Amino acid sequence: MKGLIQLRNRLIALVLLILFSLLSLTSCQIDWSNPFHVHSYVESVVEPTCEEKGYTLKKCSECGYEVKTNYKDALGHDEEIIEGYPKSCSEDGLSDGIYCNRCQKVIKEQEVIPAGHNWKYSYSLPPTCEQDGIVSGKECLDCGVRVSNYETMPKLGHDYGSVEESILSHKRVKHECSRCHKVTYDSLTINYKANHDYKEFSTNSLYSNYKQVFTTAYKELYEDCMEVLTSDKDYTFQDSSVASTKSSFNISKKALTAFTSSFLNNNPQFYFLSNGYSMKTASGEAATQLVLKIDSEYYKHSVRENINKNINLVEREVYELVKNETSDVLKAKAIHDYLANKTDYEYVGGKPSKRIHAHNFVGIFDNDNSTGSVCEGYANAYVYLCSFVGIESIMVTGYAGDDPHAWNYTKINNLWYGVDVTWDDQNSKTYYDYFLASKSEMENGTKNFNASHEPFNDSILNYEERLILQTTLPVLSSERGYNESRLQVLRSFELRSNSG
Repeated sequence: MKGLIQLRNRLIALVLLILFSLLSLTSCQIDWSNPFHVHSYVESVVEPTCEEKGYTLKKCSECGYEVKTNYKDALGHDEEIIEGYPKSCSEDGLSDGIYCNRCQKVIKEQEVIPAGHNWKYSYSLPPTCEQDGIVSGKECLDCGVRVSNYETMPKLGHDYGSVEESILSHKRVKHECSRCHKVTYDSLTINYKANHDYKEFSTNSLYSNYKQVFTTAYKELYEDCMEVLTSDKDYTFQDSSVASTKSSFNISKKALTAFTSSFLNNNPQFYFLSNGYSMKTASGEAATQLVLKIDSEYYKHSVRENINKNINLVEREVYELVKNETSDVLKAKAIHDYLANKTDYEYVGGKPSKRIHAHNFVGIFDNDNSTGSVCEGYANAYVYLCSFVGIESIMVTGYAGDDPHAWNYTKINNLWYGVDVTWDDQNSKTYYDYFLASKSEMENGTKNFNASHEPFNDSILNYEERLILQTTLPVLSSERGYNESRLQVLRSFELRSNSG
């Protein structure tokens, strides 16, 4: 019996709850803080304005609770022009304004148009996009007054239009001025994740303890350096730290040395970076941050802008050389020959030059016959141009004979070969001893060169202090990748392919 009473009470409670719910969906709302109060609404209509919606307002006469329904769209302004008047040579004018007839709001204020002459200039030197002009006289086209005196007319500045274009394996944006037709290009964006060193840091178990640090640092430094490459800023000593890792880490200095050497050697497009990088440390051998600096020679934007212009010219010249080639061997040969013919080894006082332009590709790309390059510059230029035409190449450092030296490894048809443009570039002749050379030739010498090429240590486990440590190097092919007979076969194949 007791159970039946409890069931009856629950049913009564459920019915009451349903009744309250139905009331809330019709003319009244329930105030749940006081569930036994039923609202007694009084309705009023709020008309729409120019900017606000209209609606029906229901307000409880007892508790003040409000409900808005039946919304109507805002009317929008009924605009009318407030007419101004033109300026003259001696009196100010006034621009047109706008106000609303309905709400009298001023939608657009009238503005003063300063008085002034409508000059037609006579130039002794017309201004250009990049150079100020000289005015010798002027005449007002409205009132006819004439003035004869010399004054400077500011340069016009470029009026650039932009269009995307494809060049070999890259997309870039071309900018052309509508006035002077000067053309500039956005800096070449290289996919750093395709670099051999980045792939090694990402996949080689040797770097498993450093993978996250190295891949994150590579991305952060690359993005910072790209900003410098496209910047129009003039730098100073105080803001010369242009790229840095953003999050603190804790790895050994030798590990960070390996990473930094690889980043600097295999991103030649960042020619402005100084070799004087710095590491911040917490204690002992632990490094917490890497900071790269811009070399003082490249502080000024005008200097970098001129270098970037010369890089564009070099790219165009190389593009013309390789655009019809379908073989990577012949593309790589075109780059090898282009560099050998374009520059000479730079000596100062009978010793290899220590000037910064000789240790990046600027001394080769600057179209200045008075400058040249050392082995590091040759190797940097070769890496850059190989990347430009879609060939994978890396810079290798070590000893050639008894001297410190830099050269390249290049990947052709999934095989790696040695390339040393510096040694192949002789005063009176271009050799091919070290163009796509085999492992044995790089280690033991060739018919024209006796000295071997011995890379610096590439194992982070056996690193020796004060030596250059580079990322793990690929194994070279046991067979040579280029000889004259192979070249003839390649050319014959391409002729058949092109004719077919």
